Amino acid sequence: IAKRQKNGIELQGKRLAVDLSLDQDTLFFGNLCKEWSAEEFEELIHKTFKDVISVDLATASNLDSSTSKRRLNRGFAFVRFSSHG
Repeated sequence: IAKRQKNGIELQGKRLAVDLSLDQDTLFFGNLCKEWSAEEFEELIHKTFKDVISVDLATASNLDSSTSKRRLNRGFAFVRFSSHG
């Protein structure tokens, strides 16, 4: 359902790609805004979808921690739901 409803929608100037992962209760989100923090993305997901169990936004280590305390995301995430229905 989430794939049909949300795949291809535009969110803050970025077109979302939603696809099923091998695990039936997990969705892959690609082409995400790399400026979003994990907290911002998780808040957005919880506002948009019901029954979210976990949100895993892929992040890269910030090599120079003195310039920013924020970890940069890699533009994709996995979201696990309580069911695939």
